Amino acid sequence: MDDRFKRGFLAGIVSGILANVIDLLMGSMGLTTLRFVDWTGIVVLAHVPPYTFAETIFTFISQIFFTAVIGVVFVYLLPLIKSKNLFLKSWFFSLLIWFTVDGITTLYKVEGTSPIPLKTGITNVISSTIFGLAMAQCLHMFEQEKATSPVMPQPAMKPLDPPKDEEDKLP
Repeated sequence: MDDRFKRGFLAGIVSGILANVIDLLMGSMGLTTLRFVDWTGIVVLAHVPPYTFAETIFTFISQIFFTAVIGVVFVYLLPLIKSKNLFLKSWFFSLLIWFTVDGITTLYKVEGTSPIPLKTGITNVISSTIFGLAMAQCLHMFEQEKATSPVMPQPAMKPLDPPKDEEDKLP
């Protein structure tokens, strides 16, 4: 996939869906008191949970859009930080986003976001880690796809070996 924006957007969507599904599962098991969709709902809807089914769907879609934006930002940062150790850098970036969002909501005392119990903090780190690693995997797969695309033209013949000495050079 040649378009950097599209790679980041799709990687953010895919990894965001995966991370949010895991986060919702952990929420249903009682492992967290504040799911990612709840954070988004507090910001987008300006009120604390519980949410109606329609509000939950809307905030889920909003959350996925947010993760798509994160994917785009990350893919545009890659030329500056290089893509070597992509998984480590993507994981670090995802934790930086989580810490920043958590810090801002704590700093501004956003109702419904603090205080949070330890189990919620741990599940947020786990979900953010899943997001970062999945985003790196998606970007890696998109790069592999770009490199081996059957649409890309391939040379018709093997390149000629370079001349060994002056006599072998063509005029």
